[in-house]
Amino acid sequence: MTPSESAKAYAKGVTSGKIPAGEFIRLACQRFLDDLKRKGADWPYRYDAEKADRAVRFMEKMPHTKGKWARKAERLKLEPWQLFKTAAIFGWVRKTDGTRRFRTGYLEVARKNAKTTVLGGIGLYMLVADNEWGGEVYSAATTRDQAKIVFDIAQQMARMDGPFRAKFGVEVLTHSILVKETSSKFVPLSAEGST
Repeated sequence: MTPSESAKAYAKGVTSGKIPAGEFIRLACQRFLDDLKRKGADWPYRYDAEKADRAVRFMEKMPHTKGKWARKAERLKLEPWQLFKTAAIFGWVRKTDGTRRFRTGYLEVARKNAKTTVLGGIGLYMLVADNEWGGEVYSAATTRDQAKIVFDIAQQMARMDGPFRAKFGVEVLTHSILVKETSSKFVPLSAEGST
């Protein structure tokens, strides 16, 4: 089953009640399924399964950075809800130019559900695989320590994966992750200081 097929199966499971979920998740899944049926010139979007699958497959090549899975050099395996969110964000594009429909995503789940790991993988994907010159990825928060949480996970993923660094020309520095060829960067930002 492809990641997009798995995302659709998850959405159907949630909307049918087979997979327990809160109201907002049910609504997101219903919108996803309804939008897949929409056609016509007045509907400006389309679902690009190849783009969604590419993002999920990229993330599932990233290494675990903590716990028993990191010691065993395991790669990420997205849970169905994580896969659905990733596919929904990266799969929906504008018909006219192929740019993403969703420019902002919101993720709120209980502790110990790998939020940071997923966001670190998404940040690295957007840094190297988004095909954007001068791309800028920020991990932002009110304090430097908070801003560095997601950045540190992404930084560790990049450090642990030599083939990833070599393929994309990634340079991992103390306070940034750079791709010199495309002048792209991933940095933490905080609201501390006089600004």
